[in-house]
Amino acid sequence: MVDDIFISKFITELLPMASSAMDEQNLSNAFVDMIKKEFGLDNVELADIHSGNKNIEQLDDYISNTRKIYIDNQLSEFSAFPELINYKMKGFSSCAIIPVIGNGRVISSLRLLSKQENRFTQKMISTLEIASSFFAFSYIYKSEINKNNRLAEYFDIAFNAQYPQMLISKDNKIVKFNKEAIKEFDLNNDINQNIKNVLTFDFDYLKELKRDIELPLNTTRGLKIYNISIKKIGDTLIYLTVKDLTHKNNTGLILDSLLENNDIFLLITDDKFKIVKMSQNFEKLLGSGSIMGNTKSFLDISKLEQSFFKEIDPKKNKLIIAEFTMNTLNGVIPVKAYINKGAFGYGIVIINKIAEKYVIETQENINDFVNGSSDIIVIVDKSGYIQKYNMALERVLGFDRTEIIGSTINRIYKEGDSELVYRDINYVKKGSKVDNTYINLVAKNSEIIPGTQSVRKLRGINEDDKFIIFIKELVTKQQLDLLKDEIKLKELEIKKYKAINELKTEFIHSMGHELRTPLTSIKGYSYLLANESVGKLNDTQKEYINIISAESDRFKLMIEQILEASKIDSDKIKLEFKEVDLKSLYNNASIKGLEEKAKQKGLAFYWNVDYDVPIINADPNRLIQVFVNLIGNAIKFTESGSITIHVKRQKRKYVECTVNDTGMGLSEDDKKKVFKKFYQVKRTDMTKKENEGTGLGLPITKGIISLHGGKMFIESQIGKGSTFGFIIPINKKQRKKQKEKEPENNNQA
Repeated sequence: MVDDIFISKFITELLPMASSAMDEQNLSNAFVDMIKKEFGLDNVELADIHSGNKNIEQLDDYISNTRKIYIDNQLSEFSAFPELINYKMKGFSSCAIIPVIGNGRVISSLRLLSKQENRFTQKMISTLEIASSFFAFSYIYKSEINKNNRLAEYFDIAFNAQYPQMLISKDNKIVKFNKEAIKEFDLNNDINQNIKNVLTFDFDYLKELKRDIELPLNTTRGLKIYNISIKKIGDTLIYLTVKDLTHKNNTGLILDSLLENNDIFLLITDDKFKIVKMSQNFEKLLGSGSIMGNTKSFLDISKLEQSFFKEIDPKKNKLIIAEFTMNTLNGVIPVKAYINKGAFGYGIVIINKIAEKYVIETQENINDFVNGSSDIIVIVDKSGYIQKYNMALERVLGFDRTEIIGSTINRIYKEGDSELVYRDINYVKKGSKVDNTYINLVAKNSEIIPGTQSVRKLRGINEDDKFIIFIKELVTKQQLDLLKDEIKLKELEIKKYKAINELKTEFIHSMGHELRTPLTSIKGYSYLLANESVGKLNDTQKEYINIISAESDRFKLMIEQILEASKIDSDKIKLEFKEVDLKSLYNNASIKGLEEKAKQKGLAFYWNVDYDVPIINADPNRLIQVFVNLIGNAIKFTESGSITIHVKRQKRKYVECTVNDTGMGLSEDDKKKVFKKFYQVKRTDMTKKENEGTGLGLPITKGIISLHGGKMFIESQIGKGSTFGFIIPINKKQRKKQKEKEPENNNQA
C-alpha cells in the first residue's frame, strides 16, 4: 500500500526532474525509470498516442477517446483488448493505462505492468495521475522551447541579409531581429520591444495589407524611403523586412528637378561625342532646333578639340573637367563640364559657373560660421529634423554624429522645453525673429545644462525653408576655473600614487626572484633527506621532512603568484590572442581534472554553453587559468550539491561566463574584500588544509579579465552558495583598457 509519506516523497522527487534542463526524450526516460524504481513495477512504458503502432491501436483509441484510466488487475485470455491478452501471454498479471493529457489533448499513454495480481490500488493510480499531469506540462513546455530554439537558429542563419529584418509576435512585440535592424533603428538587445515604438507608422493597418508598401521612416541615417514587406509565419509570428529605396527615389527626384533647373544640365553622347540624349532643360536653353537639327555634337557646343579627351581612362574611372563658354538663348554663359567615359560613350554634367560660385561661396560662409563658433549651432528642417550641427554640440552634450543627424531637435532638450523650440520656429516662419529664449538642454549622460537660444530662417532651394538655432551654454568662468584647479590637483595625486606603486612593484619583483634561490636549495635538500640519500630516517623525521617539502611547495606557489600579481600591476603581461571555442574548452585537461576532483567530493559538475555563443578572441591559456581559479575555489568551499559553469552571449559584443556553487556563500563584508590581495575568506567550520591559500588567486583572475577588456562580478548569500562571473568582449578589436571603458553589467558586487 502506498502511504502518504511515500506519495509526498515521490512528488517531491518528481518536481526537480520536471523543472530540469533535460530535453523531451531524456525527460521521458527519466520519468519512466523513476516510476519503475519507486513503485517496484516490472515494466513501465510511455507510448506516443499517435505513434501508429498497430499492436496498441485499439487500446490507444479507447484511451484517446474516453480520456479515462483503464485498470485490469487480473489479466486473462478474456481481457477486453487484444493488447491486454498479449501482455498476459508475456507473463504479466496486472495492467493499468493512464492517459497523459497536455494542452487539452492526450499526448501519450502511460502503461504500467506487474507480474502480481491486484497490484494497482486507487491511491497508487491517483498519485501517478498527478505525476503524469506534471510530466505533460513539463514535456510540452520543453517541446515549445526546443521548437523556438530551432526557429531561432534558423533565423540566425537567414538573418544575414544586408537589410533590416524582424520577427514580430501577434501582440506587436519584437522577438527577433538582425544586426542591420539594430543599426538602422537604434534597437537595444532586449527583446519584447513594441514595434510601434520603433517604427513611426500604423503597424496594425499595415498587418491588414496584402501587399508591400513604400513609407518614409526616420532612422539612425536620417529620414529615408523604405519598402515595407510583411509575411505571416503561422498564427503567431510576422516576418518584417525593410529595404531602403531612398537612392532610387532620390535619383528620380534629381532627374525630375533638372527639368526645371536652369543651372545644371545632363548630356549623354556616343564615343564620337554625338549627342544621343539630354535633359529637357538643356534643349530649352539652346533652342530645340539647334540641338537636334544643326548642332548634334558636344564638340560643336563646347568648341573643344577631340584630343582634349584622350586623358580619360575608363579603367581608372578618371573624370575630366572642362571649362568653356556656351551660346544660349539667354546669351553667352560660362559653364563647367564634368565628363566621364562609359562603356558606350560619355556622360556629361554641365553646371552654370555663376550659379555654382554663388552656391559654393554661400555654403563656405555658412560652414565657416557654424564650425568656428564656440556656441552650439544646429540647422533643422521645417519639421524639426536635425540636418547639420557644429562640433560644440558634441563637446558640450557628448553625443556623436550617428545619434544626432536625422533625429528631431527634441533629442537635445529637456522634456517640456522642446516645445519652446517649435514655438520659436513657428514665430520665425511668420517673419519674426527670436532671441535669447531660456531653455534647458539634456546631455547624453542625462546632465541638465541651462542655456539660451536664438532662431533664424534660412531660405533654401525651391522654397525648402530651414532654420538655424544658436544656443549659448550658461556656464560661468568661475566654474570653469574651479574645475581646472581640481583637475590639476587630481593629476598631481595620480603622479604621486603612480610613483609609489612603481617602487612597490619593483621591490616585490626583486624580492620574489631573490627568494627563489634559497627556496630551491631547501626543496632540493628536503628531497635528498626524504629519499634517505644521507641515511635512514625514523617516522617522526620523515613526517617533519614531508612538512618542510609541502610548505616549500606552498611558499613557491606564493612567490609565483606574487610575481604574477606584480606583472599585472606593472602592465608587463602580454596576452596572446587566438580564436577560442568556449564549448570545446570543457575538454581541457585542467578542467577535466577539476571535474574529477568535484565528483570525488560528491559534487555534480555541469558545463553549459548556449547555442548562440560565438568563437571569441582571447588568450586561451590565461582564460583556462581564470576558469581553474574560479572552479577550484567553488570546489574548495562547497561540501554538497553542484558546481555549474554557464556561458552565454550578453548583448552583441560580449560573452558572460559564470561559475555557480551551492556552498557556504559569502557575507557582504567578504564580497567587498575578496578581490583584495592576500585576503582570505575565514570559515570556522573548515579545516586549515581545506582553507589554505595565498589570497592572490582572485586578484590575479580579476587582473587577467581586465587585460581582456572585461569585468568580474559576484552574487552570493550566506548558506545559499556563490556565483563568480566575468564578461569579456567577443572580438579583439573591440577591447579597450578597463579604466577607459567597461562593459555594462547590473550584477556588480
